[in-house]
Amino acid sequence: MTEENENLTKASIGKTLKEARVANGYTLDDLQKNTKIQKRYLIAIEEDKFDELPGEFYVRAFVKQYADSVGLDGNELLSQANDKLPNAKTAELPNDSNGVAGSEKRSEQRPFTEERDFDFKRYIPIVAVSLIVILILIAIWVAASRNTHNASQTKIDSSSVTVSSSSAKTKKAKTEIVDTKTKKAAKKTKAKKNTEISFKKTTVSGSNLTYSVSGIAKEKKLIKISATESAWTSVTVDGASKWQGSQTTGQKKTISLPADTTAASIQMGNAKGTKLSINGKALKLAAPAAGSSDQVRTVTIDFK
Repeated sequence: MTEENENLTKASIGKTLKEARVANGYTLDDLQKNTKIQKRYLIAIEEDKFDELPGEFYVRAFVKQYADSVGLDGNELLSQANDKLPNAKTAELPNDSNGVAGSEKRSEQRPFTEERDFDFKRYIPIVAVSLIVILILIAIWVAASRNTHNASQTKIDSSSVTVSSSSAKTKKAKTEIVDTKTKKAAKKTKAKKNTEISFKKTTVSGSNLTYSVSGIAKEKKLIKISATESAWTSVTVDGASKWQGSQTTGQKKTISLPADTTAASIQMGNAKGTKLSINGKALKLAAPAAGSSDQVRTVTIDFK
């Protein structure tokens, strides 16, 4: 029995191993690297807290490997401290090609497995966050695709509205063309009717004039009086007063005559500032007789 192992009866296993480690100048990190035993298990061995190791089998395996690594005889130490360690045996296990007991091999493998499990658990939150980010990106992509589709649909609808608007404008333009043609035709018809109306001067007596008119329908007789200056005018139909009044520049007055009217007399206080038309046909007054006034005049229209 060596002197170091004889001291085991006077000190605990953990203290003996720790003193040997310190004497060899090893730190716990150095020993963890050499033995492949996790640091927390090495600390537990040095503090004789064997219940913190993975199991009774690993207590003896770790203690032996620790002892061999710090220059002690692991087998002899286990034999001397047999009553202080769990009863699991390691001697029955065959040695491998490197002279390390099978128990020691397993003691190396299990800490590594636990470390790998620990590392995997450490990465679980990172993996979970990554999955959440990926799901969010997928959701954004789907939403963007839908918005693009809706925008395209809206554009198509807008195009349809534009086409409809264009059709409506085309239809409106065609209607306006038809209306314009209708108006032009009406104007032509009216102009034609006006050209059919004719006046014939029958008498001139001083400032008085008499005109016979032809080409007017019996049921429609209109006299229009337009003032280019301030003027006073009166209209008498078949001897009865129809209208009289004063007009300022720009004012117009249309007088509808009965269908059976035979004659109408228009007396003008300012003949120069008054214009007459019968059914839209302008009546240009002839000059008065020599020496007569061209200011106050009376015009008689004979419809017979």
